[in-house]
Amino acid sequence: MEIIDIDHKGNGIGKINNKVVFVPKSLPGDECEISIVNSHKHYDMARIDRIIKKSDKRIDALCQYYDMCGGC
Repeated sequence: MEIIDIDHKGNGIGKINNKVVFVPKSLPGDECEISIVNSHKHYDMARIDRIIKKSDKRIDALCQYYDMCGGC
């Protein structure tokens, strides 16, 4: 799935069959393999299994603990 936008909470947004999918820790321009973790009537929540193509906006975290806490 391609991430096409970002929401007010910082989650990436993509669409599968015209249904909105929110993907934390993704950026517009990322192409990701995802897994749906919560399905709702009008949207789904997903997690990244693998980033196929990284967005040009993506940078490496400066903090070694970022993956555990999500950032300061």
